[in-house]
Amino acid sequence: MDLKELFHPKFFEVFNEDELKEIYERSFCGTEECYVIFNQKYFFELSADIDDELEIYCDECTTYNKGEVIDKYEFLKRLRAYPPRDGKVVELD
Repeated sequence: MDLKELFHPKFFEVFNEDELKEIYERSFCGTEECYVIFNQKYFFELSADIDDELEIYCDECTTYNKGEVIDKYEFLKRLRAYPPRDGKVVELD
């Protein structure tokens, strides 16, 4: 797996290779610039195309409280605290 083809350079400024592999494996969808991940409690959007730095946005799925931008360490803590949410692959024409 060539991570340089999968992730924008801003991701490499924040995460190491093992963390990027984990993000890739747990993502519901993604492009070079944006990855979306859900677990049983949180929705995460990691975006390289919004600002000068990688933005990690988190929203709580169970209470629908207002989302927030969090740092790498809080992201990894919340990501690993709950199992992944089940999802379906939907193909659109």
